[in-house]
Order: sequence, then C-alpha cells, then structure tokens
Amino acid sequence: MGINAAPILSEADCAFVFGVCEAVIAAWVVEGLPTMHHRGCVHFDLAVAVQWHTRRAVAAAMGVESSRDRFFRLQGDKLELEEKVSAGILLPAAAVEPQLRAAAIAAREQLLREAPKLARSIADRRQREERAQAIADVHTRFLRRLASWRPGEADVDDESE
Repeated sequence: MGINAAPILSEADCAFVFGVCEAVIAAWVVEGLPTMHHRGCVHFDLAVAVQWHTRRAVAAAMGVESSRDRFFRLQGDKLELEEKVSAGILLPAAAVEPQLRAAAIAAREQLLREAPKLARSIADRRQREERAQAIADVHTRFLRRLASWRPGEADVDDESE
C-alpha cells in the first residue's frame, strides 16, 4: 500500500466503518457500491466507498431517489391505488368515461334542441333586453339541469317551455 493509498476493506470492515451490518453492505453493492475482487473475496477501497456513500446521501437529501427506491415507491403506489379501487373510493377511468361521454352528448343534444324553441320565443319580442333575457333564461335552465345531472339519469326533453 502506497503512502497516499486508502485502505482496502473486507465486507465486515466496511460495515464497521459505516456503522451498518454486512447485509446492508451487500444491499449497497447491489445498488452500485464499487467493489474490488481479490482471491475470490469482495473488498472495498475506503476512499471510493466513502465517495459513493456521500454522493448517495447528498442525492437522497436533494430528493433524488435511486432506481431501487423508485421501484419500491411505485410498487407501493400501485398497491395503494388497487386498494382504493377495491374499496370503491376510486373508479377506473374505463368505468367513468362512458357515462361522462353520454352526459356530454345528452347535454349537447339538449342545447341543440333549444335553438328552435328559442327562435320561436324571441320572435315575438320586440325589445333587445327581452330577447337577451330569453336567451339568458334558456342558458340558465340548461346549466342548472347540467349541474344537477346524475349518472343514469334519463334525458327528458321539456316540451312545455
């Protein structure tokens, strides 16, 4: 070993230096802790190991997660979503989208049906303010009906207006 060379550590020594058990060192190796192999044994250059550990700690402090941590976070997120779907708290988009599409189509059709009624209604009105109020009344009725819409609600055309 040269004068400026860092010590070469065994797995047990490396665990002692970092204050962890050997299983943690083995997990760090999987995560990318650089190793050296000599006579069939795994060794660690202390300086390289400290640099690796420091970069990892800084990244964690800055919110940068390792690919392993990201994998487990995403796996946990997936399980949480599945539990919420099972409990009925969340609905899959495939279950909601057809109802929303049907509601939008029904709203569009209702608004289109209002045009001839509105034309008849304002034809008799001479004053501009009366016409504006008639249009506002139609829009208000439409928006109230849209706001109170519930899934499965039949599209009832109100011919009496």
